[in-house]
Amino acid sequence: MATRVLVVDDDPTVSNVVSAYLTKAGYDARVVADGVAAVEVWQQWKPSVVVLDVMLPGLSGLEVLRRVWGWDFGDSSTVTVHVRRLREKIEADPSDPRLVLTVPRTG
Repeated sequence: MATRVLVVDDDPTVSNVVSAYLTKAGYDARVVADGVAAVEVWQQWKPSVVVLDVMLPGLSGLEVLRRVWGWDFGDSSTVTVHVRRLREKIEADPSDPRLVLTVPRTG
């Protein structure tokens, strides 16, 4: 039996590409486009792996994590910390980034 992978993303281009690669690699992949469907499919299908977008309609990816796994990880600024550390490694002046730019609230 192939490993079950649930791909959760509201961008069909992203979810279809990820799903196609997973299927080609031998995984049993399913795609849903919102947080509510992600919780429902997880409860019924019990995937081994979930590829989860954070910004979703219905329920955010963070809320899906809380509901499905009961996981409250606290600070949601993890990405910001990683971007800052990356900038410190590659930017000439991390406080004035030229290589790694971010756009707030775009996912």
